[in-house]
Amino acid sequence: MRSTEGQYYPGLDHIRALAAFLVFMWHFLPGNDGTPRAPDFVEKQMPLDGAFDLWVNSWLNEGHIGVSIFMVLSGYLFAKIIGDRQIIFSRFLANRALRLLPLLTVVCAVVVLLHYLNRGPEAGAQMLQRISQAYWRPSLPNGGWSITVEFHFYIVFPLLLFLTRTWRFAPFMVLVAMIALRFALDAAYPGSPPRDLAYWTIIGRLDQFVIGMVFASLRVSPLGGALTAILATGYIAWFDHAGGWYSDLRWLPIWNVHPTIEAVLIAPTIAAYDRIRMPENTLTRLISCVGAASYSIYLLHYFVVAEFRDFIHARIMPLTDFYTATIAGCLCFAIVALWSWVVYSRFELYWLKFRRPYFKA
Repeated sequence: MRSTEGQYYPGLDHIRALAAFLVFMWHFLPGNDGTPRAPDFVEKQMPLDGAFDLWVNSWLNEGHIGVSIFMVLSGYLFAKIIGDRQIIFSRFLANRALRLLPLLTVVCAVVVLLHYLNRGPEAGAQMLQRISQAYWRPSLPNGGWSITVEFHFYIVFPLLLFLTRTWRFAPFMVLVAMIALRFALDAAYPGSPPRDLAYWTIIGRLDQFVIGMVFASLRVSPLGGALTAILATGYIAWFDHAGGWYSDLRWLPIWNVHPTIEAVLIAPTIAAYDRIRMPENTLTRLISCVGAASYSIYLLHYFVVAEFRDFIHARIMPLTDFYTATIAGCLCFAIVALWSWVVYSRFELYWLKFRRPYFKA
């Protein structure tokens, strides 16, 4: 996707495609007895058979890391585009609203309507109330909670730009401050899992935006990017083997540093891949299209992913083996990606023509 100023970085669309795929598979893969899990938020009982056969399987078994990739990428991209230039903040926010709000508004309206039709007027009113609180609370449906976190990042983005331009140690101090804040809140509210604060809020996610911003100005070699990708795989495999998202880890202090560790391992790989000149062929163009439509994939897959999974599990074949479920998920992802590309090209792109340059002359 091209920015307001016309820049286009195909490698970043490839990263978006990967993030969207991971989130989709995270929501598609059931527990090993076929028990559904997110987005219905039903706790899985056990990993699928074969999930631990290979380390790389952990990327899918803990596919929520796709959200972390999106957030690191946001910080990286905005810092890369803006560089040392000054911005008109009101136009920057307006452009972000044009990018995110049209589809999000439609999705929220559909969710409210579905709650009204399927569960009654009271459920529809409750969902509408939740949506109305989204400016401060991560309560938007269909994964839209992350848009609230992005919005909070946009609010502090000018301050982060100022700090990083005037003091070389500012990013490090921000990271230290956010980690210390999470540990302090964990101690003050022992009845709340550290995971909730770390995963769902800007207090847990600001690290990832900041680390993305830092690596936008660093040159990372392909070898360095490959090494951090291997380290990231090892860390995710350890996290997954220790129980992952659904285990008692959610109560442990590891979550106070988990977002930071993820970002430190993700950002160098993004920076390295961004600088690789990939050959332009059918495959890379197809991946770029998936990346361009990743926002539609992210918001729209919630409407169908559980239905796809449950239909296949009940009518075609049991999804109790990791590899069988992964193949089925890939096929379903292709369907959702195609549908999302239509939405992106016919609806999302329409609003982008109203964007205005936001750099000061």
